[in-house]
Amino acid sequence: AGAAARSVLVRAAAERWGLKADALRTEEGEVVDPDTGRRLAYPALAEAAARIEPPADPALKPRDQWRLLGRALPRVDMTAKCTGTARFAIDVQLPGMRYATVVANPFLNGTRSGFDASRALASRGVFEVIDLGQAHGDALAVVADNSWRAFRAASALEIDWRPNADIIGDSSVMLDQIAASIDQLEPDAVARDDGNAEQALRIARAESRAVIAAEYRAPFLAHTTMEPPSAVALREPERLTLWIGHQAPTMLRDLAAKQAGLDPEQVDVRVQLLGGGFGRRAEVDFGLQAAAIAEAMPGTPVKLTWTREEDIRHDLYRPAAVARCQGIVGPNGLPQLVRMDIASPSVMRSFAGRVGLPAMGPDKLITEGAAQQPYAIPHYRITGYRPESPVPLGNWRSVGTSFNGFFHECFLDELAVAGGQDPLAMRLALTRDYPFAQAVLEAVGELSDWGTPLATEDGRRRGRGLAMTHSFGSTVAQVVEVSVGTEADQEALRIERVHCVADVGLALDPGIVEAQMQSGILYGLSAAVMGEISFRDGRVEQSNFHDYGALRLVQCPEIRVRILESGDAPTGVGEPGTPPSKPALANAIYAATGRRIRAYPFSKHIRFA
Repeated sequence: AGAAARSVLVRAAAERWGLKADALRTEEGEVVDPDTGRRLAYPALAEAAARIEPPADPALKPRDQWRLLGRALPRVDMTAKCTGTARFAIDVQLPGMRYATVVANPFLNGTRSGFDASRALASRGVFEVIDLGQAHGDALAVVADNSWRAFRAASALEIDWRPNADIIGDSSVMLDQIAASIDQLEPDAVARDDGNAEQALRIARAESRAVIAAEYRAPFLAHTTMEPPSAVALREPERLTLWIGHQAPTMLRDLAAKQAGLDPEQVDVRVQLLGGGFGRRAEVDFGLQAAAIAEAMPGTPVKLTWTREEDIRHDLYRPAAVARCQGIVGPNGLPQLVRMDIASPSVMRSFAGRVGLPAMGPDKLITEGAAQQPYAIPHYRITGYRPESPVPLGNWRSVGTSFNGFFHECFLDELAVAGGQDPLAMRLALTRDYPFAQAVLEAVGELSDWGTPLATEDGRRRGRGLAMTHSFGSTVAQVVEVSVGTEADQEALRIERVHCVADVGLALDPGIVEAQMQSGILYGLSAAVMGEISFRDGRVEQSNFHDYGALRLVQCPEIRVRILESGDAPTGVGEPGTPPSKPALANAIYAATGRRIRAYPFSKHIRFA
């Protein structure tokens, strides 16, 4: 896009000066005639350039001519974000604005027999209570003269919610059902099938060779963006305007237009900075709720803000998942067979159903992060199973790789132990056909001083854990270091540091890449240590950060990041830092304590300092 814009700006200057475009150059926002020294700033050329058809395949600037790309630069939004002057959707203020919040049915596919809004309507500053109906989560909206009064009045609503008797509403039972689907369902897809896994297993059993088996589990997870779902809506004659932080604004525009009975051209979605997305703001629920409230109050701008409790109890969750793993180690100590049967409800079918899109064929998200790993294992079979679930599901940072990275890399560590192999040496042996993965592993070994014993003179037990995942086009390896024992608690475990090496193809801004890796690591470690959404009697048990936590600053490890570039185009950086963090921590815990944890949150199995 930048090269195309540069091209039409140069052509506009060439036409003005009566010169050939290839005789001109650009620098510091100006087109320059080298022969005469004449200069034209881009704004002076913009109107003429906008009338020129841009080239479909413009010439890109060679890397040896880059002045800005390839190095860390100050972000233009950083000062505003650090001083609190950046404007997110929750900060938008308009004349005559009113403020709303919603209370939705807490039960999975529950019902409502009635409600009494008299106490809420009698609350100070409350204007009205609007029944948004089943289309919006069986929700009621309270509108007031500020958000706090709307929150208080919403808590005064008396609503007769009813659970759905046809739904099994306990998450422990749901996980058991997900596990059982591996035996009960036909595969959704066989995503990888190298060699002949079934035959290799038969031969091993006939020869009484050891088959290593393990079952891994991952819970439902919420997004908990720091800015809760929020949007401002204004319904005017023949027009709807939304101020919202959103990851899919075109889709939101089209669905809001359909809901309001307007053409898409009559809906204006003004995208604001979003206080965390992670897939949550690809959803349209809160935007459409704001539009529905504005529809009931035409001409009045309304700001909708969810409480944190509504956010956690009405998220579109990362699905729970189960993996049954089998492995065989050969005489050389290397894995000869890896078979993984992975069961998880479909994110894509849940999402597509909400937004009216077709969901055809297998869901590759169920096996992503396991089927595409750069390991040469003779017999390597990855199969996905797709059980149904009453839980609404959504994209969560790194999606299927968020659980499959944990399953795959923890099980590889089990095979390394069974074969008497060093985890790094084993992975290096398995990646000989993948030079990019070898480079990442070698670099993370160097960065973490993998071969050097960890200090033990203070009496603490220490351990390192390694994991590598290839996802979103990038290859990321991490080594986590942990220690066991503090002055207050000799059994408490502390995450000391994380060493991360990421091959991102081409790093356009290494500072942003490093920040994204740090962010992804902390997001993943938070889920590993304490992340879990559980259901009891059909409703979510968690409600806020006291029972759905994240790592606090005092718990955060030192993070070191090294960036590699093996390509001529950038690959993913926002999501690939998350998947290796959980298995690297689990493998470090095993190294330090000898305890193999196959399900998270780990805080259910071990105490953290």
